[in-house]
Amino acid sequence: MLGSPPSNTTLQSARIKRTTLSILTLPALPTLTAKLLELVDKPRSSSQNVSRLIEKDQVLTARLLKLANSAFYGFPRKVATIQHAVVLLGFNSVRELCLSFSLFDVFKDKTAVRVLDMARFWQHALAVGVAAKRIANRVHPESAGEAFVAGLLHDIGKVVLSQYFPNEFNTIRQNLNSPGLRRAIDIEEATIGTNHAQVGSWLLERWNLPIKLVEAVAMHHCSELSVDGNNLALLVQIADFWAHRLKLGHSGYPESQSPNPSEAEIMLARLSLDLSSLDGQQGELLTEYQEACDILLT
Repeated sequence: MLGSPPSNTTLQSARIKRTTLSILTLPALPTLTAKLLELVDKPRSSSQNVSRLIEKDQVLTARLLKLANSAFYGFPRKVATIQHAVVLLGFNSVRELCLSFSLFDVFKDKTAVRVLDMARFWQHALAVGVAAKRIANRVHPESAGEAFVAGLLHDIGKVVLSQYFPNEFNTIRQNLNSPGLRRAIDIEEATIGTNHAQVGSWLLERWNLPIKLVEAVAMHHCSELSVDGNNLALLVQIADFWAHRLKLGHSGYPESQSPNPSEAEIMLARLSLDLSSLDGQQGELLTEYQEACDILLT
């Protein structure tokens, strides 16, 4: 006896995954960034080797030195060379910063998007990245760099949907404005059989990014996350709430889709934090956010 035929949403999900992974025009990481990710992962790589590779790109060199000398890191002495920056920041931070620069360059063609305000979207993404980094510094310092990138990338699936599946993305946005308080992720599932978090993780898979980042993006809307299970996803959830609370940028979806304070309190409690601990850092967050915007978005 034959089973039931697949539903339309199941077929759509399979099509979107297949297309996301195979579209020839889907941006790949710049060659230098891909080489840098590979080099940093090699046990015998030296700061000299890493700095020589970065110095092949003058724009990347200038950006990295500008950021290393900014209040975002607050080093007491001027950082004059890339090798000095690599030593001070560490391989992981350099990798994550260069990846961030590449991300903005890959999707810098704002004319390709008709349904998403890219300027405000990247402001929101950067706010979540900075917020995730600040929270990580409080509870899990060794994950601060990864938390920044996970926050920056958390909604990248929306960019893929808006650029390559604009009709479906428009339908989702229209449904979000209908009566009721259904979660965006549920409306996405009902409309296309998948969601922006999953689509984003497929893109990161295509880019061969670390599995921790792939999983954090895929799970950043999951309600059941233990502190020991997937810290990055939990950090991103809280950072997303914080960015919405301060109205920094716009995620592309109605504000009603952001976590509410009661949900945020539950998430914060898992890290032994509360809303007052976030509010007490508001000034520092806004300073770091503006500094990061000035460097990354201009």
